[in-house]
Amino acid sequence: MNIMKLYCQDKGLRWLTGGFAPISLEELNSKAEMMSRIDNKYVVDRWALERILPALLEEFDILEIDDRRAFTYDTRYFDDPDCSAYYEHHQGLRKGFKVRVRRYSDAGLCFLEVKVKGKRGMTVKNRQSYDPADLGELTPEAFDYAKGVYTGHYDKAFDYDLRPALDIEYQRITLVAKEGGERMTIDGKLSFRNEKKRLEAPNDVFIVETKCTWPRICRQSSPRGSCAAHQEVLEILHRHGSSGGRQPLEPLHADNADAAPCHGNQARTGASRPQQCRLNG
Repeated sequence: MNIMKLYCQDKGLRWLTGGFAPISLEELNSKAEMMSRIDNKYVVDRWALERILPALLEEFDILEIDDRRAFTYDTRYFDDPDCSAYYEHHQGLRKGFKVRVRRYSDAGLCFLEVKVKGKRGMTVKNRQSYDPADLGELTPEAFDYAKGVYTGHYDKAFDYDLRPALDIEYQRITLVAKEGGERMTIDGKLSFRNEKKRLEAPNDVFIVETKCTWPRICRQSSPRGSCAAHQEVLEILHRHGSSGGRQPLEPLHADNADAAPCHGNQARTGASRPQQCRLNG
């Protein structure tokens, strides 16, 4: 491992990434690819991450590619003018969905991804390669793919006029349980934007997502549906998932201030449906 190169590339997150044992992308996919999983999200600050870091170091390895441990993701979400996909997701409807185009900037990869809900609270992700030149739009072929996934999964008509809703850019680290079957992602340097507004999250705000493949074990271990192998970590996240023990961080959803984003992978909230998404004007 080139320590100097690793330090330079991940300098801003070195305090978080430096102590883990590395795992390759091939090893990650063999241990925890997890296209179907139960996931939970938390908005935390650095204080909360520092508290759980010792437990994370014991339970997880970190994805490392070419001496890099933090990777830039650039994602565009698509929704209709009423933000139906966003509100159906946060209201917990069983037939919710997400459509996005995601560019893995450091790896030079780009995918169209469609998420739907499976049995027992599982999230099912479908994806196919996408031309990075079309990142800003949903091509007719991409729309047909999303429609086909939704209709095939739910046996229900797809009546959504999809258009660009929100762009999110962040740096992500990916942790993989040493025993496999679990993954955790930590996103920092968060930036949200659409055609009218832009929101930069503070540098000490992170979005943590836990991902598990075992629904029965997940439910038994926690009322929120998370996994047992890193219970100490999850207990801290449950207690401090929106505040980190300090002043509460504002939830990142449309019912907040006008600058709040109205889509994407934000913390669990019970967003209601106003007449129009505030970020979208």
